Amino acid sequence: MQADPRMLEQNAARTANVVVPVKKLNGDEIFEVECGINTLNQSVSWAQVKTGPPVTDDDVKYLRARNFCSEP
Repeated sequence: MQADPRMLEQNAARTANVVVPVKKLNGDEIFEVECGINTLNQSVSWAQVKTGPPVTDDDVKYLRARNFCSEP
C-alpha cells in the first residue's frame, strides 16, 4: 500500500507510542524509553524510562557525556 504523509496523518492516532532503546557504543542496552509522539505536530508529548536492569555508575557517566541527563 502506498500513502502520502497527509493520508498517514489523517488516519493516524493523535498520539503514537514509540519505544526507543538507549544503547552504549558497544551495543549493550542501558534501558528503553517509551515516548508518546504527537502525530499532528511531530513532537514528544511524554516520555518515561521503562523498567530495565540497574543503571551502573559507568552508565551514568556515558549518559551524561552524551547530554542525556538534564541534571549534573
